[in-house]
Amino acid sequence: MSISYCWFANILQHPSAKNETALIIIGKQGTGKNTFFTDILCKLLEGYSNPNMTNLENICGKFNSSIENMKLIVCNELQSIDTTKVLNSDALKSLITDKVGVVERKYKDQRVCENVANFIMVSNNVVPMKLESSDRRYVVVRTSDSHMQDTEYFDDLAETLTSDFYNHLFSYFMTLDISKFNPRQIPHTEERQTLLEANKSVYELFIDETDFV
Repeated sequence: MSISYCWFANILQHPSAKNETALIIIGKQGTGKNTFFTDILCKLLEGYSNPNMTNLENICGKFNSSIENMKLIVCNELQSIDTTKVLNSDALKSLITDKVGVVERKYKDQRVCENVANFIMVSNNVVPMKLESSDRRYVVVRTSDSHMQDTEYFDDLAETLTSDFYNHLFSYFMTLDISKFNPRQIPHTEERQTLLEANKSVYELFIDETDFV
């Protein structure tokens, strides 16, 4: 069963709970990542989702009201992490797991509120962000290339996105058997291993590549 399907179904079936993990969706351009994760899933949670967030400062910065009361936040292209403060990475980790957070609007006082946000990170990059060997927050998966740049397929798909489609999809997720699914259990995928290898420190690479008797 699809990891991402179970992950999302858990949000719908347990609206008061947080998954405490985030999905990193890696795939080539034109494979439909935004169609499914940004357009379709956010539509199912319309009013409680924030699609296509591109500026991490709106999530981890001082003025972060965009996360308030949101069950799902989709972040598009995370290479900006490398050019922002290291604090952003730590702040994002906290937002993924912490159930209470501080929200501040511009010209308004800070407020402590319940943090119900779940995060999906979408990227065309093979190594979109830093991932530590001790990480327990990120589930990394890859989209299929079977319909890459297939304009006809996605045009046909767009025509099916009716109210009936969303009603049936909502019912599917609400009735999906996730009784054995644990959102905190991180599957070891090939994509996750690629991220871990790419973010190893110099000394870790030295240990891996040196074989002294």
